[in-house]
Amino acid sequence: MLTSFVLSLALTVAALAATIWSGVARRRRLHYACVVAHVVLLGFAIRQAELYGRGLVFEGTAGLVKSIHMAGVVVCFALVPVVVVTGVRLARAAAPDRRLWHRRAAWAYVIAVVVTFLLGLAMTLLARPA
Repeated sequence: MLTSFVLSLALTVAALAATIWSGVARRRRLHYACVVAHVVLLGFAIRQAELYGRGLVFEGTAGLVKSIHMAGVVVCFALVPVVVVTGVRLARAAAPDRRLWHRRAAWAYVIAVVVTFLLGLAMTLLARPA
């Protein structure tokens, strides 16, 4: 189970990196495909994390970090519609201000994902086996 969890995380990070690269390079069709791949792989990684986490006990510091991690998850999911809306607006009219807003929203999402990942890693390392 740990192997599939780590593999799903690695693939999710690779898809996120490809999404960033294709967006910066303005390769729109590839960017759309990478976005879809990232979302699907992220869903799979979340499911694998949930399954792996069932074998852990989150008490004390691990429980506190888990609570903060879950708040980070909420922030990530709240940013998704913002990134999508700014991306659709950019695709319809590539004005400089729209590109700026989409870039800001996308980077906010990336930062939130990285922070949430680090919190998830910390809570997992602090947890004890069930």
